[in-house]
Parts: sequence; structure tokens; C-alpha cells
Amino acid sequence: HLLKATPQKVPARFLISKRPEPARVVDLPPEGGKSVWGTLVLTPRGKARKVTFQYTLPAGIVSQTEEGFRYHLTLQKQAGTENVTAQVVVRLPPGGELLRAVPSPAGVKDDGRLVFNLSLLEDREVEVIFR
Repeated sequence: HLLKATPQKVPARFLISKRPEPARVVDLPPEGGKSVWGTLVLTPRGKARKVTFQYTLPAGIVSQTEEGFRYHLTLQKQAGTENVTAQVVVRLPPGGELLRAVPSPAGVKDDGRLVFNLSLLEDREVEVIFR
């Protein structure tokens, strides 16, 4: 369930339709069992834009293993993009203990947040095993 996002409006002069695109995020049908949201972002050449999606995980996304619990996230590189960076923050449940994470998080905070900084030159996966 999408809680919050940072969509941006696109002025009419940049669109073939010549109609402005309002700032919005579209909840799209699932693809291959994955949640999908869409938004249009205009990024001038040589510039960067930050787009944020904050969401809750669907029931069953954390699976139980012999070691403890497993969370897995796939970030798909968007066709036509070059070196897009993504920051993923995973918060362990209260009292949760990190057993391992792939890739290694860039930071582990006292409140159980794991911070991953990823370069999306290709599809990337994050896996967190905890108990």
C-alpha cells in the first residue's frame, strides 16, 4: 500500500499533448506478482530529480526460514536510464536482530533501520535475514 510519494507536475510545453500533467502517482495492476506505481518525471539534461515512494509491505512479504525471517526486494532498472541511484531503508521490527544482508547496508541505525545505497546500472536485489 503506497503511503506517500513525491510526484511532480509537468508543464504543457514539454508534452506532445500540449496539456499539463498534474503531479500524481498512478497505482497500476501488479506485474509478475510485484506492486507497480507510475509517475511522470521531467528531468532536464545534466540535472537530477529525487522521487520518493514510501509504502507498507503486503502481508506475507516477509517469509519465515530456518534461520529466522527473510525480506527480499527487487529494484528494476528502467529502460533508457543510465546511472540512477536509489536509497532503500528497511526497518527491522522492534527487538529484531540482523543476521545478514545482501548487499551490505551502508548504515545500520540504532532504531533498527538499515540503509542501502544502490546504483541501478542493472536490476538490483536486497535481501535481509533477521530474527
